[in-house]
Amino acid sequence: MKKELLTQAGYAKQKGFSRQYVNKIIKLGLITLDPSGKIDPIKADRELKRNSDPARKLKNGIEDLSYTEARTLREQYRAMNEKLVFESRAGELFEAEVVMKLWGRHIMDCRSRLLALPTKIAPVAFACKTIQEVQATTEKLVHEALNELKNIDVGSYSEGKKP
Repeated sequence: MKKELLTQAGYAKQKGFSRQYVNKIIKLGLITLDPSGKIDPIKADRELKRNSDPARKLKNGIEDLSYTEARTLREQYRAMNEKLVFESRAGELFEAEVVMKLWGRHIMDCRSRLLALPTKIAPVAFACKTIQEVQATTEKLVHEALNELKNIDVGSYSEGKKP
């Protein structure tokens, strides 16, 4: 099967372009001519699509996107960024550094309360007569400590005070 080659005027008519535009894109190297000086329309369409999309010139991990796909991707990133800014201003989003500081304070508070348990348990356990009593008392005091930790007010950490 022989390829159907077109003149510049024929390609322009088929695509709805002006002859001047087709001549210009050939001179710019966006499409190439056959050795006979004619245009292979299928090859020219592929070259034109590949060479005329500004998004195709992107590098470093960006796939070969069409212009529309690239714009859509850009708008999605803009929307996500605006959402982060909104959530930050609304108090729903915190900077990682602040969260790490608050979490560190909370862990230190947990450590202090857990280290204080033996001091609380020892006198009570000494008064117990059975292992079951010691176990029940220990569980009760551990649950009390855990409930205290559960009810900590995060706002007091951010103000620099301990709850």
